[in-house]
Amino acid sequence: MFILACALKATSMNLPFDPNLGFAWAVPYKTTATFQVGVKGYIQLALRTGQYQSLNVRNVRKGEFSGRDFVGDPIINWLSDEERENKQIIGFMAGLQLVNGFKKVIYWSKSKVEKHAEKYSQSYRKYKRTGNQDDALWASQFEKMAEKTVLKALISRYGIMSTDMQ
Repeated sequence: MFILACALKATSMNLPFDPNLGFAWAVPYKTTATFQVGVKGYIQLALRTGQYQSLNVRNVRKGEFSGRDFVGDPIINWLSDEERENKQIIGFMAGLQLVNGFKKVIYWSKSKVEKHAEKYSQSYRKYKRTGNQDDALWASQFEKMAEKTVLKALISRYGIMSTDMQ
């Protein structure tokens, strides 16, 4: 019954409910399942508006984050791909630019992302207790989950989403 409800929510948003595609998921919680939009789903809902010139999410490596500007936006000086390869991930950024010129970039440190996971993910809390990575996607695929979370925070607060194709 819960999985059917999740499938109906995905259908109402015109998002494929196939886990192989990554648009929407049914996440199990004990005896129920909860609907969650995946990173591809958030990107799809944003792009459907026709209002985005650019949208991106990316990890930030040691030496790239330089603080914040006068309004609090992060200052990130990207290293070359070769320089980035062996540098530690220290955080995650998401940025958007709308066709009307509005721009917004957010940055979450790795510790802020971990605090978010501990607060909102039961499976991550279980992983922290047991040490078994199989217990949580947050543990086995931390970077992907972090990127989804930061992108969701950006779009939910500053972006535009639509379930209708433009």
